[in-house]
Amino acid sequence: MTIGFSAVAQTLITVNTFDDGVDANPADGMCDGGGGMCTFRAALQQAASTAGAVEVVLPEGTYAWTNGELYINAGEIAVLGGGARTTFVDAAGSSRFLDLGSDLTSFSLNDVELRNGFDGNDPGGAIENDCDALLLNRVSIKDCTSGIGFGGGIHNRGTMELYACAFSGCTAEANNGGNGGGGGGGAFGAGGAVSSWLGSGSVFENCTFSNCQALGGNGGNGGAGGGGGNGGTSFTNWGSGGDGGNIGGGNEDGSAGSIGGGGGGGGYSTGNWFNPGGPGTGASGSMFGGAGGDGAVNGGAGGGGAAAFGGAFFARSGTHVFRHCTFSGNAAIPGSAGTSFGGGVAPSGGTARGGAIGTTSGDITLDNCLIWGNSAIGAPTGDDEDVYLNGGGPLMSEVGHNLIGKLGDNVDSQFDAASTGNLIGVVAELLPFADYGGPTDAFMLSACEPLSPAIDAGAALIAGVTEDQRGVLRDANPDIGAIEGPVAVQLDPIVAEVCPSETASLSLSWPDATTTWPDGSVGDTWDTGSITGAVAVVTTAEGCEEEIDLNVTEIAIDTPDLGVDQTVCPNTPLSFDAGNPGALFSWALDGNLSGLSQTQLIDLEGTLTVTVEVMGCQTSDTVEVTWLDEYPLELGPAVTLCLGEDVTLNATNNSWGGLPPAFQWQGGPSDSEYQVDASGLYVVTVTTVDGCASSDDVEVTLSSLTGVDLGSDATVCPDAPYILDPGYPSATCLWQDGTVSSTYPVSNTGIYSVNVSDGVCQVNDQVFIEVVDVFDANLPDYLSFCSQDSVLALAAFGASDYVWSNGVVGNQLWVTSPGFYEVTATQDGCDFTDIVSVSVQPLPPVDLGLDVILCEGESLDLDPGVVGADYVIFNDTLTTPTLTVDETGEYTVTVALNGCVNRDTIDVEVRPIPEFTLAEDSVLCPGDVLTIETGLSSDVLVTWNTGAVGPAIDVNQPQTYVATGQVSGCEFVDSMTVEVAQPISVPLDAMYTLCLGDSITLNALQGEAVYPSTYRWDNGGITPQRTISRAGLYTVEVSNVCDTVGHILEVEQVVCGCQVYVPTAFTPNNDGKNDAWFPVLDCEPFTYEVTVWDRWGRPVFQSTEPSEVWYGQVDGTPGSKTRESGRYYAIDGVYMWEVIIELRKDRVPEVIRQNGYVRILR
Repeated sequence: MTIGFSAVAQTLITVNTFDDGVDANPADGMCDGGGGMCTFRAALQQAASTAGAVEVVLPEGTYAWTNGELYINAGEIAVLGGGARTTFVDAAGSSRFLDLGSDLTSFSLNDVELRNGFDGNDPGGAIENDCDALLLNRVSIKDCTSGIGFGGGIHNRGTMELYACAFSGCTAEANNGGNGGGGGGGAFGAGGAVSSWLGSGSVFENCTFSNCQALGGNGGNGGAGGGGGNGGTSFTNWGSGGDGGNIGGGNEDGSAGSIGGGGGGGGYSTGNWFNPGGPGTGASGSMFGGAGGDGAVNGGAGGGGAAAFGGAFFARSGTHVFRHCTFSGNAAIPGSAGTSFGGGVAPSGGTARGGAIGTTSGDITLDNCLIWGNSAIGAPTGDDEDVYLNGGGPLMSEVGHNLIGKLGDNVDSQFDAASTGNLIGVVAELLPFADYGGPTDAFMLSACEPLSPAIDAGAALIAGVTEDQRGVLRDANPDIGAIEGPVAVQLDPIVAEVCPSETASLSLSWPDATTTWPDGSVGDTWDTGSITGAVAVVTTAEGCEEEIDLNVTEIAIDTPDLGVDQTVCPNTPLSFDAGNPGALFSWALDGNLSGLSQTQLIDLEGTLTVTVEVMGCQTSDTVEVTWLDEYPLELGPAVTLCLGEDVTLNATNNSWGGLPPAFQWQGGPSDSEYQVDASGLYVVTVTTVDGCASSDDVEVTLSSLTGVDLGSDATVCPDAPYILDPGYPSATCLWQDGTVSSTYPVSNTGIYSVNVSDGVCQVNDQVFIEVVDVFDANLPDYLSFCSQDSVLALAAFGASDYVWSNGVVGNQLWVTSPGFYEVTATQDGCDFTDIVSVSVQPLPPVDLGLDVILCEGESLDLDPGVVGADYVIFNDTLTTPTLTVDETGEYTVTVALNGCVNRDTIDVEVRPIPEFTLAEDSVLCPGDVLTIETGLSSDVLVTWNTGAVGPAIDVNQPQTYVATGQVSGCEFVDSMTVEVAQPISVPLDAMYTLCLGDSITLNALQGEAVYPSTYRWDNGGITPQRTISRAGLYTVEVSNVCDTVGHILEVEQVVCGCQVYVPTAFTPNNDGKNDAWFPVLDCEPFTYEVTVWDRWGRPVFQSTEPSEVWYGQVDGTPGSKTRESGRYYAIDGVYMWEVIIELRKDRVPEVIRQNGYVRILR
């Protein structure tokens, strides 16, 4: 089932007092529970009297409920509390809270706790519900009691849904049987938290039921006389106890109890003539109600005790669904039998069924519910029976997965075949009913050992219960019960290692848990050395303790031993071992890394340190290596001997301050000196008295210089390379001019000498070399000759022989064709060549062009067109590069270029042209015709750009006219422009509006297309512009040679800057909105008057004050509608108005009138 509620409240009522009080007039729309304060009760009364959805806001605090229960049978009401842990409504045992009628549209109660409710006459210690739309969210019902035996918290005859709610300490206490002759039977007690009646339906989701009780009534005690005791009463006959029998009269037998009630005890009759008398018979109880005892002689028996069903929940009928609910600590306790007077059969007590849930009919659906630890005293299955259905079974489920301690022994109390995953008969392992962070107290599943079997044992529901009672998200494998249990501590044992003499920092943490270490300290971390067999205790917020094993072992590492410091001969190799195979090693000599292995070999002196690391632990050792003094042996550099030389090698070093050492030359004497004259490597070993030996060697070589020969004296040609080579390319060769080179090129005649040295030895030689002088034939680089001519090439004298490249012999050659000509001259056996380039120079390309005819006034530039000419002569007399001519004649030019000369001639003829002059440019008035004349005779051809031919044309259109005169090919051109003036047009309007105090400048100026004009205003002004500052008629006359045009205009002055805004309707109904009417001005008037008339023309409102408003009143006008004493008001309809405003600016008045209509609407 799903109960619907409005999403948005139309009315919001906020409670503002903790006191209780009744609203005497809830329909007036004002929440008043006394003294103008809005009590919770008054807010509910107002909500019930208000149409639409209403929200009642109940802030945090404790609210008294002292004026009895409140019956609500109308409205759509939602109560919004500040939280069930902070918002309390306390009846203090005076009454229950609410009786919800069947006509109530909906009622929801949210985030509040109802406590200490009580009702001794009706079921439901907190709420009795007949509404079909009751919704409770996060509500706690605590310590409420029904004194009539049904529903310690709620008695439901309607439809309700409860989400994240808790029932705790509620009791359904049935009436006891009365004492009498025979004691009365006790009444049936059912539903310590909730009882559901015929036709009811309910859904419980994420709800908790704790410490609630259903108490059956006790049987009455029997007596020695008097009438029988009354049976315990219920709110209906259903469940009431039987009456006891009388003593001393008739009806000595006890009456049977109703459903669950105890039977009445029997009485005793003394008898008479029609009734023999004797002990009465006790009646049996019904449905687990105890039987009354039989009466005895002169004594009555006690009544039977009543049954008790459903320590938390009871249903007589209906459909009831429980999802993720928890029941624990609830009890169904039957009534005990009354005592008997005298003998007879003793009465019996009642029987309890279903410590959590008990029904006599109806459908029960359980999914993911935890029902454990409840009591049903005297149940046939045992006092720990949790669920018992007397009818309507079997139990139904969507997914099953319930944990139930014990089910009843009948078929109805078993799950249907489709229900799976149920845990029956297992221990739930719950933590105490307490605050675990939700809206109400609840039971927490134990995550301690033993772990609650309800953890992760649930199943996902189609209804989609995604959160628990606290609002915590449920996972894919939800826990059984109202809240998700904590995650069990899952911490691995700590196994760690620590370096010798150091501590390790251990860490253990779990959400909302504390860790206690072996030394008693508390925290997430703990520092310790090696330790074994110890434990840390992790204590969760729920009190679970988890022991975590701790084992910290010491890492094995040996301190290396490099031995004692050592003093050795220089370069003696030493080996050291750091031990600890498999470790990491770092060797350093004087701080410089020298190795990374276990062993280290060194042949140097210094401080040697090794660091050993095993699993992060480090240890080290150091040894000092010192060298003994070494003999400073130094034989010096290699020795080179020149041919015939020797050398004495000496190993003695005068800086040695020790005892004399021993010397030994390899293959030589045992002395410090050794004289040698041959090449070789000479080695000496010196041993000190400490036994430290050192050796040195020196290389002795013989020089390779054995002599040098530059050859015989020689004569060479200048262009033939001649190189002097001493033959020692690796030696240093110094020549006579200071040049250092292995060879020397000869270029001039002279004596050449060289000194050859290998750095030790040297040799030298010299030679004379004669270089023949160069002969120059002295030919020019270039020769040229004019076309059809020749040129002479002449070589210099002095050589013995001359031969030209064309075979001609001798020093002269006549050239008649272009080309390159080479001559070879022989001198002192050496050949010398020279070459000349000969080219042919063309004649200058002179061209004055074809003969030319010029028109008179024209000229011709004569240009022979030769660039870079040596000279240009016209007519054999004028030396100039160009010549300008304008006369008839023959003209000749002579041009010289590169020594070559050429000529050309041209004839020039000059002819006359027909000159004329057109008139100046003209402007025509519209319609005029102008004749344009050239003044030429008829034998001259004259053409116009209009297409006309002749010496004159007539024109009347604006245009530039061009005339061309031609005679014998010579022409003359002239032009004139004719404009047609535009007619006069005065650019002024007929009417102008001028604000008071302002001025306006009028301009009648004509454009450039109009003949120059004159201007005359009516005031005699003659300029195109005129400035006007007053109203009136004004004229202007514009004239030119073509026309005269006049213009009349009017200037009107107005007062500017005032607007009147008038509403078109208003509603004078005294609601504070649009109750008044008045014109709105955006200026300050000099005078003001407003009048309003009705449709018969009668004025209903007049005012001369702009600030005065009209509320629709009419002073004493007949037929108006009275709204209040002494005043009349205009009826609804349309009214005409007029506003008259006088404005003044610079003492000039202006009157503004504005009228319209306004409508009155109420």
